[in-house]
Amino acid sequence: MRGQMNKWLGTGCLLLLGALTACGRTETPVPNDPVETASLEEMQYHIPLTTPQFEHLLRVAHHADAEAQVIVALVYAGGYGTAKNFNEASRWLQRAQAAGQPDAAALLSQLNQIMRVDPKAADQWVRAETEKRLQQLTAPK
Repeated sequence: MRGQMNKWLGTGCLLLLGALTACGRTETPVPNDPVETASLEEMQYHIPLTTPQFEHLLRVAHHADAEAQVIVALVYAGGYGTAKNFNEASRWLQRAQAAGQPDAAALLSQLNQIMRVDPKAADQWVRAETEKRLQQLTAPK
């Protein structure tokens, strides 16, 4: 009986370990995938963002690109390509500020003020700010 219980326990642990390992895996990059290989500036972003565009922004933002972090924050604030989430927007703006992005603190302050006063005005402000930043990405330097 005890041997059988140890066998089931061992099998359960292996299954759990396999499930946890599988959850931690990320998809392998697809060679020559335009979204996977494009730089932030090379992508053609348009509101609303497609899922691959949003995922690309997230990947770049996770690699400490402060401008991408600001754009991800605005995308979360406006719900362009993802669910609207002001907590995530604030978190990403705080990360951008910590990374040295000069506009992040002002954007966070403006977003918080507008949200308290007029959420509909916040939607218009977020859309305008997002479009401006997306255009700046592809503008000739």
